[in-house]
Amino acid sequence: MKMWNTHSLFTAAVAALGILSFTPLHASAAPIETANLTKRAPTWGFPYGSTKIRGVNLGGWLVLEPWITPSLFDGTGNSAIIDEWTFGQYQDYNTAHGKLVNHWNTWITYNDLAAIKAAG
Repeated sequence: MKMWNTHSLFTAAVAALGILSFTPLHASAAPIETANLTKRAPTWGFPYGSTKIRGVNLGGWLVLEPWITPSLFDGTGNSAIIDEWTFGQYQDYNTAHGKLVNHWNTWITYNDLAAIKAAG
């Protein structure tokens, strides 16, 4: 199994799933004085109630939630640790960091992203 650091895995997720699309600004971009400020994005309606919405939830990967990953929280022995912020605040840095890095590297893997992409 290939291990990815969190940044590489996030970058792979973005690229594989096409969830972000942007054009970086370049020095050749038109100055704001000459830009067309009246152009608006198209307004698209969504037929809520008559069309199925399908999506993927990668919950518990980039935002820690105790109801999704109780094993991370139960293992602390500290009932004051209730979210990602307190996870880092109420534990030794190295302990919290090590558990988080392991979680980020194993909760969602490259193979998971490939399977999501293949599913359409």
